Amino acid sequence: MAQLAPQDIYLAVHRHENSVYYKRLAPEEFGILAALHVGLPLEEVIEQSCAGTTLDMGGASELLQPIFTTWSMLRGFVPTSNR
Repeated sequence: MAQLAPQDIYLAVHRHENSVYYKRLAPEEFGILAALHVGLPLEEVIEQSCAGTTLDMGGASELLQPIFTTWSMLRGFVPTSNR
């Protein structure tokens, strides 16, 4: 019986109307959401998303737009209290 090689997967778990859902994420999307979660400024998150890639700000926009669209629709961005 063949076995699959282990691989990392990235998930976001969220609730909607008392049900729990999960969404599989690309590693880049997970990194962006994790950076925002710990309170990094958006400018720094964008710089990190471009680091080590050939992305410029236009490319970063193409990367970030679907992420922000999705998580805005899922109400994933909520205000936090001052830290």
